[in-house]
Amino acid sequence: MSTIWTVTDCSSESQLRDFIENKVASGDTINFDCSGTITLTSLLRITKDLILDGSGKPVILDGGNTVGVLSVQGVRFTLKGLTVINGKTESGGGLYNKGGTVTISNCTFSNNSAKHGGGLFNEGGEVTVSLSTFSGNSALAWGGGLYNNFGKMTVSFSTFVKNTASVGGGWSTIGSLSVSATIVANNTARYSKSQNGSGKMTSLGFNMESGTDCDFTTMPTDQQNTDPTLDPAGLQNNGGPTHTIALQSGSRAIGAIPDERCPSHDQRGYLRPTGLSSCDIGAYQSSYTQP
Repeated sequence: MSTIWTVTDCSSESQLRDFIENKVASGDTINFDCSGTITLTSLLRITKDLILDGSGKPVILDGGNTVGVLSVQGVRFTLKGLTVINGKTESGGGLYNKGGTVTISNCTFSNNSAKHGGGLFNEGGEVTVSLSTFSGNSALAWGGGLYNNFGKMTVSFSTFVKNTASVGGGWSTIGSLSVSATIVANNTARYSKSQNGSGKMTSLGFNMESGTDCDFTTMPTDQQNTDPTLDPAGLQNNGGPTHTIALQSGSRAIGAIPDERCPSHDQRGYLRPTGLSSCDIGAYQSSYTQP
C-alpha cells in the first residue's frame, strides 16, 4: 500500500531530501503543505517509483545555478504543479531522465542550463509533458527547452518560448517526438537555422510556431509563421501555483481548438470559461474570445 508523505517545511531542502533519500517506498507520493523556494545543494535522485505533487502550493525547486534539480533513473516518476529553476549540469539542468517513464504536468521549467537539454534531457526513456511552460532555458549545444535522445516524447497543451541553444532553441530530438496544441515561439539557435526545433517531429494538430523549423505541415490545424501574441513581460504570476505566459487579446491561439479536444483546465488549474465551444493553444487559457 502506497504512502503519502507531506512536506511541511519549504525553507530548506532537508525534509524533502530526507523523504526522497530515506523514507519513500516505490509507488509513494510526496506532496506539499508549505510554499516557498527550496534551494538544493545537490541533485535530487529519483530511484523509486514516485509522485511529486505541488498540491496547489507555489513551490519552487531551485538548483541555484550550481547543481541539476532532478535525475530519474529507470523508474516511473510524476511531477505535477511545481516550478523547476536554475538547474545547471551536463545534461538536463531541470530534469535528466535515464530510461525512466516520466509524466510532467502543470509545471514551469525556467532558467535551467546544460550542455544538452537545458530544461529537460530524455535519454532513452518515455516522457509525457502537458499543460506546462518551458521558458528561458539554455543549452550549450542541443535543445534549449528539451533534448530527446533516442527516447519517446509526447508534448501537449504546452508553451516553449525564449529558450536558447546552439541547435534547436526550443527543442531538439533524435527519436520520437509527438506534439499537439503547443506554442513554440521566439526560441533562439546560435549556430543553426533551427531556431524553434531540430529533428523530426510528428504533429498531432493544433500547434502554433513563430517560424517553420518544426515542419508543422502535415496537419491543416497547425499554424506556422504565426506570432502567438504573448505577454511581452514573459513569465508572470497570472494566478495558480506556477508562473505562466499569458495570451494577449487578438492572439490567433485563442479559441483555435474545438471543445472535444480540450482539457478541463489550464496549467494554472483554472477551469476554462463556461459557454465556450473551443479552447486556446498552449499552457494558458485566456478569458478572451476568439478573434
